[in-house]
Parts: sequence; structure tokens; C-alpha cells
Amino acid sequence: MADNSLGFRFPAQCADGNGPCGHDHHLFTLTAGAEIPTIDWPLSSGTIPSAPAIMDLLEFIAAAVGEPEQGGCHSYFNHHHLSWNRDVGLARFVAAANRLLLRNGVAFELNAEGQARRMLPEPLRDALYGAVFRTGDIETDRLSEAVRRLIVGADLNDRRDSLEKLWDAFERLKTLEPGADKRIQADALLDRSAGKSTPRMRALLGDEAKALTARVEAAERGGNGQKRDLAGGHGFEPWLAESESAVLPLDDPPAGRERRGRSPPSVEAARI
Repeated sequence: MADNSLGFRFPAQCADGNGPCGHDHHLFTLTAGAEIPTIDWPLSSGTIPSAPAIMDLLEFIAAAVGEPEQGGCHSYFNHHHLSWNRDVGLARFVAAANRLLLRNGVAFELNAEGQARRMLPEPLRDALYGAVFRTGDIETDRLSEAVRRLIVGADLNDRRDSLEKLWDAFERLKTLEPGADKRIQADALLDRSAGKSTPRMRALLGDEAKALTARVEAAERGGNGQKRDLAGGHGFEPWLAESESAVLPLDDPPAGRERRGRSPPSVEAARI
């Protein structure tokens, strides 16, 4: 704060009306308290906010900083009028914040735009960040993109939401092949995904699909082994009634699309 970097968003104006000359600490404090209510302001060394709250604060600051550049000197008030280089200031803050996060073993970082994201293993990170979903079904693409965006979020609720949407997309993928039987459609999708020349890959994909389905069905049944009444019934999101699957007919083929002669569902730039 002392270097007036926050004046990019919260400028303090010269009393003579000649332009900004610093940052408005009072406005910054009021805005931070309103936008990040999970953090007590001013910060206290005796209270440690949650990781999501800390990342919210870093995002908030990242959106407010710029590199201050001195203009003319106002001798009467003994200050300089300022302007801000947004790109330089943001890059400097992101580098400093990421250095602190890394040194303290926090598995989050700020990207070049100052947005918080969870650090992932490199192969998964590269696949997710470069993925473009083109399955042939708009709703499946939308769910898949939501998963890609939410899974790297700092908020645990966002990551839980991403898993719900991942299951929604997985169930919907099973309906994209021609036919009326979901099991046959799912087998056909796996056949095309693996290719005829890779029976071992086909077997691995089949085992993974069965394991995932069994895992979710076990969650549906809960600890007593009894099937729970869930929103939408079988084929729908197994955890929350407010899931998008409660209104998406996943067991029915998406309407209004040509079912035959399509190219296989694909993810450009990555295979996920």
C-alpha cells in the first residue's frame, strides 16, 4: 500500500483537483470489507482466514494494482501526481504473491490475469488448460467446460460442483451414440473412442467406466446399502437435488440433432 499501487483502482485525488496523487485507503478498506465479507478488516495477526478467503483477497488486490508512475511535482502539498501502468503492476504483484504461496506450501497460484487457480499435476494441468470440447452436443460441451473451469477453483464448493457436473457430462455422453439402449450406446462410444486396433485400451476404458459408475451408485445408496431417492432418478446427478441433472433428461437422447454420420465426440488440444 505504501507505494500507492492500489491507486489504480482506488485513487486519492489532489486537493487542488489536479489529478490523482496516491491511493484512497478508506475506500479500499470499505470495498474490501464489502466484497470479501469472510475476512475481517483490517487484517489481524491473530486470525487466519481460510484458503479460499485468502485467494479472494489476492484476486481483489490483483484487480486493483498498477505500477505507479510519477508525473509533475506539486510543491505546495509536497507530492507528485501519479498515473499507473496496469500490466507492469499486475505482473509484479502476481509474481510476489505466487512466491509467497509457493514458499508456504499453498497449492494455489494466481495466473497472469490475477485469477486464483489450484495447482495441478503437469499432465492434467496441460490437458485442462488447453481443452476445447466438441462432442456434438451443446449441453455436454457446456457441462464439460464448466468442469474444466471449476475444478481448478480455490473454493472447495466449486470443486465439488465440478465433480457433480463431471458426472452429469459422463452420463450424458452415454446417450450420444445412435440407439435407444443406454448400455449399447455407452459400449459403442467406448468402441469408437478406443479404436478397433487397440483392444487393450478398449478394455481399460471399459474397466474405468464400470468403476466410475459403481462408485457413484455406491454413493447413491449411502452407508446403509439402500437406494436413496434422488433428483431425476437413475442416470441423474447422485448427490444434490439442485443439480443441473434434475432438469436434464440424461437417459433420453438430446433432441434436435442428427444421430448418424457424426464424427466421434472429441476434445481438441487435449484428451481428457
